[in-house]
Amino acid sequence: MSIYTLLSKSKTGSVLFCFVPLLLSSCTFFQKPVSVRHSPVKDTVAVYHFIVSANKRKGADTSTTNSFIRESKTAYDWISKEAGLSGQHLVFKEHWPVNKDSNLRNTFTYKLPNNSLQKLIRINKIRAVTQKRTKTQPEKTELIDWNKALFDSIGKQVKDSTVAELIHDTYDLKISHNRNQLFVIHVLKASESKILGYHKPGKGVYIGSNKSRTIAHESVHYLGAPDLYIHRYWFGKKRRTVKKKLWSEIMDSGIPRTESCNFYYISNYTAYTLGWTDTLQKEYKPLLKQGFMARTFFFLSLLW
Repeated sequence: MSIYTLLSKSKTGSVLFCFVPLLLSSCTFFQKPVSVRHSPVKDTVAVYHFIVSANKRKGADTSTTNSFIRESKTAYDWISKEAGLSGQHLVFKEHWPVNKDSNLRNTFTYKLPNNSLQKLIRINKIRAVTQKRTKTQPEKTELIDWNKALFDSIGKQVKDSTVAELIHDTYDLKISHNRNQLFVIHVLKASESKILGYHKPGKGVYIGSNKSRTIAHESVHYLGAPDLYIHRYWFGKKRRTVKKKLWSEIMDSGIPRTESCNFYYISNYTAYTLGWTDTLQKEYKPLLKQGFMARTFFFLSLLW
């Protein structure tokens, strides 16, 4: 006796019997189009790196800072090379601002809402005490944008007044995000998590692993590319295409082969979404839409 016959013999089973086919087909009926950038980011991108620590006594030492600089340079040189292969001119000018406090050097102190990027990625606001409780007045609080609060803090600490003004213009004056300007936050001693980094649209890139593969992946998000590994969260043609043909693509990285970006590449599909080419290979066209179930299970995975 089949499972469908068993299900159909009860009212609950009948509901499930009707629901299962709908569930299975939802990845076909409910599709979210992937945005395609027709005007690519090109020429020179100014990248401002900040190493953020929650503890003023535990800043990044020289070897750690040099490691961050080395991995970042590897990542951005690699992106420039991949852009060149698609006929695009794209270079990154990196800046590592220093703190006014000479003891902290390249480290900026700020207590993030959480030191796990897996949890941090889901937080938009934090509760801040604006007035402490007194005998005559109750405590007052408000919800604030923690990302803006972080950069307000960095802006007050940074030694370079030009960088401080840049942060002020970007966040306080709400000037539209400059497509040729990128903020990268290296979270010092981020807690262990399967989320190694993430891109906060219009704000910047947050890095926990500080390896070139992660830096490159998140920075290509900034340029406009979508994740490929979302398609791995549901079965079908899209999953097979990603697993068989795009497994070493930088925007897949579902099963990391190495921490170095030099072992990955940017495919025709990602190049198309970045606006680097006007031609998309036929086999990749289905990937321009993300299935409902794939996206659902992906977002659920962020909660685990």
